Amino acid sequence: MKNAKYVYCGYGYAGRMGLWRMMTECAIPARNILAYTYDSEENRSLLDLLEQSGISYHLNRIAGEGARDEVQAFGADLLVSVYYRHRVPNSVLSLVRRGGINLHPSLLPEYRGTFSGPWAIINREEETGISWHVMTEAFDEGALLLQERFPLAEREDGYTLYQKLVATGTHWIGEAISRALDESFVPQDQKGQGSYYPRELPCGGKIDPSWPRQRVDAFIRALRFPGKPCAHLTLEGMEFEVESIEQYDLILEQVLAADEEGVNP
Repeated sequence: MKNAKYVYCGYGYAGRMGLWRMMTECAIPARNILAYTYDSEENRSLLDLLEQSGISYHLNRIAGEGARDEVQAFGADLLVSVYYRHRVPNSVLSLVRRGGINLHPSLLPEYRGTFSGPWAIINREEETGISWHVMTEAFDEGALLLQERFPLAEREDGYTLYQKLVATGTHWIGEAISRALDESFVPQDQKGQGSYYPRELPCGGKIDPSWPRQRVDAFIRALRFPGKPCAHLTLEGMEFEVESIEQYDLILEQVLAADEEGVNP
């Protein structure tokens, strides 16, 4: 494993954790990694690790002009993707000896696409988990290398679940790489149709007052994430930011009272 060469596609805290585990727990040297990522403030932790480690990296998309030549010249054995934000085309995957593998934050084939964690909370799932799968041209449809499941806490929110998904997913990165490099290992096809959610904020981030209270509570928690917009509620032409079910109840109470008195809350 440590003697193989890797193209690493990552983003954000999850991308940093995946790369850190590859370098520490898997003992893969920096010279054996070629990385692709993004130049943004949210990606600072990964960029810092790349720079401190001396890993060669590019900020152009791996599907962009020039990337194919870079990957071919590097001569990688495996491409590893951790929360990378764009499709890796077959024209690139075909240049890597053992293709590519990706970490997805759900139990595939359920919750393909994005915002998998928040949607699991909104849908009040009892459990979720992670999947390491073979990359194909279609998002999240490749055969499974491994899965790990865990229960959702009673008051799970978007941030706590994200932390669990990242910790669990990157914990298994060494095993996923080992299986992908093992020519005798046969990944298992995904079973069933599953579900898919597009790259957009669930329900536009807006609470529907007609929802049952349990769904409202789950929705508020699902969108709770430091530095990100919380759930919003539009009522009587007014916009409210809602961070908890208790705050939601108070807003409804105030608006109802104002309606009865004929004044603005």
